Amino acid sequence: MLATVILIPRGDMDGGITYQIDRKPYIQATMIRLFQIAGVLCATALYVSPAAAMPDGRKFSVVNLNASASIQHVWYARISTNDPWTEIAVDFPIKPNHRSLFTLPAGDACLYNIKLRFSDGSEQALENVNVCRGDDVTAN
Repeated sequence: MLATVILIPRGDMDGGITYQIDRKPYIQATMIRLFQIAGVLCATALYVSPAAAMPDGRKFSVVNLNASASIQHVWYARISTNDPWTEIAVDFPIKPNHRSLFTLPAGDACLYNIKLRFSDGSEQALENVNVCRGDDVTAN
């Protein structure tokens, strides 16, 4: 960056002339450059997609407090949408008084409805589960 130096003549006590460097153009150029950098950083921060801002691994735990039936199927769907239920693979049934952790695929939504099906055929739906926070889903 080229800077222009301006010399300002000043009289001294002996009647001679001294020069003082005017720093205003340098300070102004520096401030302009700092504002440009700040603008680029702000624009970059605003451009980042919500999905990139989400923590890795949107998870929730299913806690089975049912006295006799195990949980055999788990589904999820985004809240306030007409999205179909998506089944999550349950490797082993979740026995009574046990828990299992599930991780959803990458995405930008945090709130989901969760549906569970028990070994006795009954179903339970739980609403507004926050998978970004890692909520527990308690089945009775």
